[in-house]
Formats: sequence, structure tokens, C-alpha cells
Amino acid sequence: MYPEKRNEKLLRKLMQYQEEGCRINDFVLQYVTHAEFPAVAIGGFRTEEQLLEGLDGVESRLPEEALRELAELKEKQRVSQEAAT
Repeated sequence: MYPEKRNEKLLRKLMQYQEEGCRINDFVLQYVTHAEFPAVAIGGFRTEEQLLEGLDGVESRLPEEALRELAELKEKQRVSQEAAT
């Protein structure tokens, strides 16, 4: 959604996991529901299929390695952004 160079690594990594069978929405839901800050996932679904996928995503568990890698990439982004400002 935000075509910036710093997001390219995250996008490539998410696409890699998608090719391995993970759903991108599951990563989003896992990020929000397991954040270190108070957060609530609010879904917006247009079809019953999207709703069912969202419900499944809340209950599914993604590989810990994948979540760790993405968290590390996000942290590197944050540090890089802070250094630039």
C-alpha cells in the first residue's frame, strides 16, 4: 500500500510466506492481536468467504520464525527511520 523502499523487504518477505501457504491477512491479524500494546482487530468484510477467512486467521497460528523475521524487519525500519529524522 505504501510503495517506499523501506517497505520492499517486508513485502518480499510476506510474498515469500504467501507462496509457502500463509495468508497475508493472517499476518495482519496476528500482528494486531499479539501486539505489545492494547489493540483490537476490526475486520471489514464484503463477503461471507472473507469473514470466514478472517475468523480462521484469528485462531490460526503462524510459524514463530516468520513472525520473528517480520518483527526484526519492522524494528530495523523503525531504527532506520529514527536515525533519518
